[in-house]
Amino acid sequence: MLNSDSLDLLFRNARTHNVWLERDVDVDLLKQAWELAVLAPTSANCEPMRITFVKSAEAKERLKPCLAPGNVEKTMTAPVTAIIAHDMEFYEKLPDLFPHADARSWFVGNDAAIQATAFRNGSLQAGYFTMAVRALGLDCGSMSGFDNAKVDAEFFAGTPLKSNFLMNIGYGDGSKLFDRSPRLSFDQARRSFDVSACFGRMTIIDKDTLSKAADRPFRRTVLGFIGGFYRCADADAQNLLNSIS
Repeated sequence: MLNSDSLDLLFRNARTHNVWLERDVDVDLLKQAWELAVLAPTSANCEPMRITFVKSAEAKERLKPCLAPGNVEKTMTAPVTAIIAHDMEFYEKLPDLFPHADARSWFVGNDAAIQATAFRNGSLQAGYFTMAVRALGLDCGSMSGFDNAKVDAEFFAGTPLKSNFLMNIGYGDGSKLFDRSPRLSFDQARRSFDVSACFGRMTIIDKDTLSKAADRPFRRTVLGFIGGFYRCADADAQNLLNSIS
């Protein structure tokens, strides 16, 4: 378990920075953040996130016309701006990343699955990357105030990459931070999910209930969601449960 200082670094004291100290960011730290982030899970290990690090003055000038007016100064003064994107052809790497199944075939020709998987898992990886950046002592400030189409045309023309959001990275000036905005409490956020349904009581499963779900993977999924807090009503139900593979 992480100690309190580590939790402060990652969560309690971590903030979205807009003003930066004049201190360079070592490229090796960015590499370390990437290597930590890709260890975390994605669907079928698809890893669709791609990052373009905008660091030089010339590259920043290319990015500048794409920015919303309120994001220009904070981005131009940040030591590094990461364009967080996702690869719409991520599935071409699945034979290497997920070799024990023909996962590539799940996506070829299925545009809806490609778009949903790339965006969802790319965003998930960006969250991991945020935590990795913070863990290495850097600060960041993510934002969506920019023209995605302009960024894609300027930086990703002729590629399958699509921009998601921007993340400024550096060493933030803590004296220029705003007060932290309010956050939802646990009770406010859990209204759509009754925790007690899984963790507060034992679920009794009989043979008829299991038999109604003809699809075996579905039955196993339901039991997995219950999380082991169940028991069979009798021997017949137990035998049927044992037959599910």
